[in-house]
Amino acid sequence: GLSGVIHDVPLYHESKLEVLPDKVAPTIEAKLRMIAADTAELQRQGQPQWILADDNAHVATLSKLLGEGVPHTVVDARWVLDHGTAADTHFQAIVDKAGELGRVTVVNMKGARGTDVKPAIESLAEGGLMVRVTARSALSRDIDIQAQSRAARNGQTGKAQYYLSPEDKLFTQHPNARATPAKIR
Repeated sequence: GLSGVIHDVPLYHESKLEVLPDKVAPTIEAKLRMIAADTAELQRQGQPQWILADDNAHVATLSKLLGEGVPHTVVDARWVLDHGTAADTHFQAIVDKAGELGRVTVVNMKGARGTDVKPAIESLAEGGLMVRVTARSALSRDIDIQAQSRAARNGQTGKAQYYLSPEDKLFTQHPNARATPAKIR
């Protein structure tokens, strides 16, 4: 019953999302340290950061690495359990503040889809929201697109940065029989 006619629908706002080149580390541990260092450096400039961790354990590790030197908010599976039926309301309160100048939020993939972090006007002057993603998805490129699309919404400025390691699920879950593992020193 469909006509078969396809129409292009232009974007309401032209995207100003800047997806930075992937950063690669030799191990997951080194990758998480790199994310923490990059987060601390940018936090001093004031740009808000939304860090999406592909694993709940990475949320905890990043929180430890950021320590007290970088004030941050953490949302992982334990946080959701602790907040029970009020979790969605409390999570929305975190999202509402996440776009403020200097805010750092470390969240599991709960924050990768359907979450609209609105940068404050002062934050837009600093470049908008920076989204850091701890790994590319091993399941679908669409998940990556959803994650990076948390930044630069509605024609605003924003950036996304992916961090990779050869130990990521993307590389270990579906090994390519034609590829030979090698160590580069």
